[in-house]
Amino acid sequence: MNVFEKTLRELFGNSGILKDTKYTGMTCIARLDRDLLVKLSFTDPGTACNFTAISASIINRTEGLVDKQLFRFSDMVPARTGQTTFGRDYPYIWICDGKEQWCGNPLTATEKKLVRNAILDYVEMYMDMEMSMGQQFM
Repeated sequence: MNVFEKTLRELFGNSGILKDTKYTGMTCIARLDRDLLVKLSFTDPGTACNFTAISASIINRTEGLVDKQLFRFSDMVPARTGQTTFGRDYPYIWICDGKEQWCGNPLTATEKKLVRNAILDYVEMYMDMEMSMGQQFM
């Protein structure tokens, strides 16, 4: 299991709203209801091999893409004062010599909760009302 998959499992593995979740590489896909899926992928929105965000896509299984949103760590995680790494004060994953690793320290438990809740708040907007009633994140 690589760093991307391990992190996705830590973030979303027991969410309660994602059903039949499958993980591979830097992506996971899960069922929201009978017709909708969510695809969550680490993404590199501009800097080669620096994965600073998670992309969330809502997909209708018969009609295709419904919506897509980019969640940057820098927007969800407070700056780590005095802990800049390569000019960034937030965590991200980078690939160097074919090996992925966190640049600086990995996400803390508090930061994971912030990321998880931001993304699941977005995802929950697309769920059937029946399925989402009573569901909570952490």
